[in-house]
Amino acid sequence: MAEIDDMTDEQLDSLPEGLRAEVRKNRQYRQDADAANKRAEAAEREAAFAKAGVPDSPLAQALAKTYEGENDPASVKAYFEGLGVDLSGKAQDQDTHDADLEAQRRLAQVGSQADQGGSVRFEDAIGSAKNVDEVMALIASAPEGATDYEGRRIGSPRIE
Repeated sequence: MAEIDDMTDEQLDSLPEGLRAEVRKNRQYRQDADAANKRAEAAEREAAFAKAGVPDSPLAQALAKTYEGENDPASVKAYFEGLGVDLSGKAQDQDTHDADLEAQRRLAQVGSQADQGGSVRFEDAIGSAKNVDEVMALIASAPEGATDYEGRRIGSPRIE
């Protein structure tokens, strides 16, 4: 069978028409099977990278091209961690980092107004917060007593 598949087109032309058609059909089936196997391997590899928590960033994609190990999530994760890539999912993107910096600047500005002799009430600072994180940061940085309400500290859970 391998001998027939390895035949050149000139050698194939010397065969009867029915046999030539079968050989061509067999070649096409093999090509289709090879392509399907490559697609399946690529999908398996992609699934292993996703399960390992590899981010979809240009750096991770470039490093993924260098990976030659098993398509096993544990192996992929070990490879990337060995390269120093953080797969914990705790890494912040630039937009989140910029938003955090802006929130810290606003908090510092509110605090500096009080330091300069301006009177900033805690309630006003809370009211000017733009999100929950800013509110929680204000509560955490407030002086003792400023966050007490009805005998308990604001921000602490109420267990009834």
